[in-house]
Amino acid sequence: MSISNHIQANIALTDGPGSPVSVIRMVTIGVGSTCIALGLAVVVGWLLRTDYLIEIIPLLATMVFNTGLGLVLCGLGLVAVVVHDRRALNICGVAVLAIGGLTLLEYGLNANIGLDELFVRDHLLVNTSNPGRMAPVTALALVVGGGVISMLGNLLSRNRELPASRPSR
Repeated sequence: MSISNHIQANIALTDGPGSPVSVIRMVTIGVGSTCIALGLAVVVGWLLRTDYLIEIIPLLATMVFNTGLGLVLCGLGLVAVVVHDRRALNICGVAVLAIGGLTLLEYGLNANIGLDELFVRDHLLVNTSNPGRMAPVTALALVVGGGVISMLGNLLSRNRELPASRPSR
């Protein structure tokens, strides 16, 4: 018996208060909302030039605008899972993949295609190799996150619903 079959046999995946499905749904909404809030704080910080929202420790690397935007889109994608919005899942997933993938491409080609300061110019005098560019590991995390969100959108379109996102009855 596989692990997943064993878990399914021993855990009733009913959808009532306190059930595993209900808990997963609430955690998904919580994590998504946290990503949205953190990402919006960074985006607003860049738009209003409010340094303490984007530079937690002075003179260290800041959270760049595109990272904040990626967090907002990842959070919206997580919430879209719960509300069954396949279109939002696909849009968020592709956008996050594009932000992360294009940034990795810039690093790989040692080029600047203009994505780093597309929305705002980096006004902080922090010693970075490319002003406005997120770290490569952050870009990789966005590629993975965008890929997962896109896959969830595809699963949702095939199966009509995901077990952890079924609405309460």
